[in-house]
Amino acid sequence: MEIILLFVLVIISFIGVWKFVCFLLSRASGWSRLAIHYRARSTFSGTQWASQSGRVGWVSYKSILILGANADGLYMAVSSIFRTGHRPLLIPWSDITTTEQKVWRFTYLNFTFAKLPAVRLRVRQGVGNQLVAMQSSLTPNSELRYAKRVTSDE
Repeated sequence: MEIILLFVLVIISFIGVWKFVCFLLSRASGWSRLAIHYRARSTFSGTQWASQSGRVGWVSYKSILILGANADGLYMAVSSIFRTGHRPLLIPWSDITTTEQKVWRFTYLNFTFAKLPAVRLRVRQGVGNQLVAMQSSLTPNSELRYAKRVTSDE
């Protein structure tokens, strides 16, 4: 009986620590601040790409991002197991500015958001270009603001 109780306590502790770490990452990355302004109010309907990698603020999200696009904007979420503190986001295209950034041998696309410019989404150029192309096809009368190309040794 004691072994079962110990096992249950270990499992509950693990789940608690997992949720706490996910919550802290949402704070450290700025995701929780983005959610104040851009929280998705309903279930997302549009094209989605699961298992994407990117960086929000200073936190890297390796193969757990769900990125999407529809006429309303850019959709961002994380896989359900990491969802604590990470509400799904829907950011209007009109609030997004993009910049290209070269880091070492890789080229990234940064998405900066009007209501919180200190927090950015950085994805590999191929993924970023897919999102930009989707935006262009969904809202042909508008374009993402493209700021400039930045070179960095980050």
